[in-house]
Amino acid sequence: MQEVLQRQLAHVPAGSPLEAQVNYLLAKASIELGEERRALAMIGRSLLLRPNFAFSHHIKGRALASLRLFSEAITAQRRCVELAPEFSWGWFELGCLLRRQGDLEGAIAHLRRCLTLQAVSDQQHHVLVLSTLQDAERELALKERKEAALSLWPERPPPHEGERLAIFDEMELQIEQFRLFLDSRSSVR
Repeated sequence: MQEVLQRQLAHVPAGSPLEAQVNYLLAKASIELGEERRALAMIGRSLLLRPNFAFSHHIKGRALASLRLFSEAITAQRRCVELAPEFSWGWFELGCLLRRQGDLEGAIAHLRRCLTLQAVSDQQHHVLVLSTLQDAERELALKERKEAALSLWPERPPPHEGERLAIFDEMELQIEQFRLFLDSRSSVR
């Protein structure tokens, strides 16, 4: 496919929307082949010609993420969902990137948005999105539990995932976790 598209590029008018589309398709093929730098070059040309084509921003974000340029990838995916708010995979990629950067609440919100847009009939993708969302939610719950434990008992190691404490310690920990949650919400206002 890449070779066919590359040959077609020579026959499309330079600077035209058709050139932008061929470059987008070349970038999409390149990212699937693991050629991220080539994808960025192609998508750069496509975006130069069609800066508001959401799917080009999506491919740019995927290429940047593969190159571990996460801040730039987040910016590209944010632009994608801004231009195409109904495109579930833009929300998915953005949620995964935010999770990777430690913004679990943001990740969860974006993954939930993706899940509402993802057709349940597309079972394989639905399961992927749901599983990723559940993983992020578990990660956030564990993080909040550890923060509460450190707040209460700075001299003790925090409980491990799944570890249950003595009943009164567990109650105290849950109350502290709720207090920290309320404090974080009041500081946002």
